[in-house]
Formats: sequence, C-alpha cells, structure tokens
Amino acid sequence: MSQIKFQIPEGYVLDEEASTDSKLVYKKQYDVPNSWEEFCKTNKRHLCYYLREDGVVLKRNLLGPLDPREDRNKVFAKDRAESLLTLTQLLNIRDRYKEVDQVTDNLGYHSIVYCEKSNTLIVLKTTNPTLFGFFQEDLAEKFLSNFKNLLLKAIEFLPYIV
Repeated sequence: MSQIKFQIPEGYVLDEEASTDSKLVYKKQYDVPNSWEEFCKTNKRHLCYYLREDGVVLKRNLLGPLDPREDRNKVFAKDRAESLLTLTQLLNIRDRYKEVDQVTDNLGYHSIVYCEKSNTLIVLKTTNPTLFGFFQEDLAEKFLSNFKNLLLKAIEFLPYIV
C-alpha cells in the first residue's frame, strides 16, 4: 500500500470528524480575526453599546457590518462598556496623582493589584510598571483607599496574583 503525503495549509488543521478515507477536510485552526478590519467584516453581533459624551452607556442595534473607522467605540457587552467608562475616570485621576509621584531611592513600583487568595485589592511592590503603579507607596495606598469602589468596577483591567 502506498502513502500519500499532504501539506496542510498554514493556519489550518485536519478536521478528523468531517474527513473520511476518501476525503480530507481542513478547518481553520483558530477561527479568529487577524486584524481589526477582518473583525469588522466577520462580526455577527448586532447589539452593541457605546459611551455618550455625557458618560451614559447607550444600547444600539447595528444595521450592517461594523465600519473599521467609525465603530471603534462600540463594545458588545454592557458591563464592559461600564468598565471602560470607569477605567477612563480612573486614568484621569491617576494622571493627576502621577503629577506628584516622585521617583524614590527604592527601585520599583507600588502597584494596585487584585489578590485572588484574599479576594481584595492590595498594594504590591513590583519591578515593572502597571496601569495603577506609583513610585511612592503612600501615594498608591492613598489612591487605593480613595478609589477602591471605582477600582472594583474596573477590576478586569487590574493585574492579579494568586
């Protein structure tokens, strides 16, 4: 019996369920977009949310495909839209705190992270900057204390430890 070798195209895998002894079927290895433009063309969701300039999260039904340029502000889950609104607030406040944050002799950062073990937000010394990392530990503690309620609303954007 002779063997035939096939070269599976890049990005594809053999679909063992659909293939038979007489027919080989390939499927995409991962059915995910490779660019924002491709995402817009292949998006099948029609219900989306966006942030109005006054901070209100609005629901909208898309009538056609996403426009790569015009629809960059759309999200497909209301809770994600609300998290993004909160993140925007936090970043604006953080930038104000950064104006008084000064480099210390103690190398590193004091970052606000979610601790899974204790199910709480903590300030942790890190070697790399994070979204809510400060040079001064007391400033990080103050930010956490003052804005814990907002940080919890945007928890998906915070690093976490186990």
